[in-house]
Amino acid sequence: MRTRSTLTEGQRERLVDLFEAGMGAAVAASELNVRYYATEKL
Repeated sequence: MRTRSTLTEGQRERLVDLFEAGMGAAVAASELNVRYYATEKL
């Protein structure tokens, strides 16, 4: 993982769960109310 991130550890963990469930970066970003760019780089 990147050392400089705008996401909290909890958000990163939740994003990984969403990605593993088949959700794309844009939808996952919307689900967590974070910027797409942050999810795309994870």
